[in-house]
Amino acid sequence: MFVMTKQAFSRRAEQLEALSSDQKANRDYKRMFFSSASEESVDKTGRMSIPAALRRFADRQHQVGPIDDAEM
Repeated sequence: MFVMTKQAFSRRAEQLEALSSDQKANRDYKRMFFSSASEESVDKTGRMSIPAALRRFADRQHQVGPIDDAEM
């Protein structure tokens, strides 16, 4: 799971759009990246909820935290 700013997401989206769609691996990665993306907000205490679909996909029903705050 990635958490990124809108600006970082836009930069990554541009990079992915530049990839050739002729290669199946590129198509698959772009499909996965864009179809699972969602815009979330941070509450007053600095917490962000993880959408249920992503929790199920990751099989994580417990709390998670950031491991790196570097932008991509």
